[in-house]
Amino acid sequence: MVHDLQGLDVLRLGRALRFHQVFPQGANVNFLEKLEENVFAVRTYERGVEGETLACGTGIAACATVALLLGEASPEKPVEIRARGGTLYVKAEVRDGEVVNLLMRGPARRVFRGETEEIFRE
Repeated sequence: MVHDLQGLDVLRLGRALRFHQVFPQGANVNFLEKLEENVFAVRTYERGVEGETLACGTGIAACATVALLLGEASPEKPVEIRARGGTLYVKAEVRDGEVVNLLMRGPARRVFRGETEEIFRE
């Protein structure tokens, strides 16, 4: 978790962590800041994109899991995570030190539509 998410150099730090030797295949990197009880903000550096993205559902689920396991969030109500692309709510249970039954809720909208041509024939 960080204390100044807006002032954080996501590109520099994200790139450094994404290519760190402990991640031989690379990694997505999420920076999380607690705003208030069960409310967090996140910024994400995504591999493949090699830059900051508006949101990452898997990363948000991971952030909520970490917040719950560290006791920074309560499983009694949904964890609100605000990404640059919108807000998601994560509800989960913590049992014997594990997060189970994780559900994510938030908006879905089409951001791209495309067509492809068949280029392979049997």
